[in-house]
Amino acid sequence: MATPAENDVPRSFTNTRPLVYLACVCEKVLREEGGVLTLVRVVDTFYVAGVPEELPAKVKGGAEVWAVIGLKSGDLVGQFTIGLQVRNPTGEVRVRQEWPIVLDGGVQGATFVLRMMVEASQLGTHWIDVLWEGSERLTGVPFRLLQQQPPTDQPPTESP
Repeated sequence: MATPAENDVPRSFTNTRPLVYLACVCEKVLREEGGVLTLVRVVDTFYVAGVPEELPAKVKGGAEVWAVIGLKSGDLVGQFTIGLQVRNPTGEVRVRQEWPIVLDGGVQGATFVLRMMVEASQLGTHWIDVLWEGSERLTGVPFRLLQQQPPTDQPPTESP
C-alpha cells in the first residue's frame, strides 16, 4: 500500500491564499534551539501605568507587544508578498511592512514575529492586519491597551 506524499493534504477545497495556522499577540517570544518558538503569556489586553509628569516630554510609557503570525502553503507554490500593518484605535496605520515569502506547498510555510512598543497615549483597541499580495486581508488580530488602575487594596492608615 502506498503512503501519501508529505505534501498531500486531504481537504475538500483548494486554497488560493496561504492557510493561517497562528495569529496572536503575547508578552514575549523566545526563539529556542532549532528555531522553535515559545510564546509567553498569550493575551489580548495589555495594561500600562500612567507616565509621571516629572519625566521629560520625550519619555513615553507604553507596552511591549509581540505579534506572531504563522502561515502554511497548502496548494500554493511560488514567491509571494506578505505584509503586516498595525492600526491604532483611530484606524490610522502606524506600522506597515512587507516581506517576500517562498511557499513550496503542503505543510511548509512561514512564521513572522513582530516586536513593537505601543505608546501609553494610544489607549484602546489596536489591530494587526495580515496582508496578502499587497492589499488582501488574510486575517486581523485585535489587542487592547488599557490604563492600569491604581491598587485599591491599600492597608488602612492609623490615626495617632
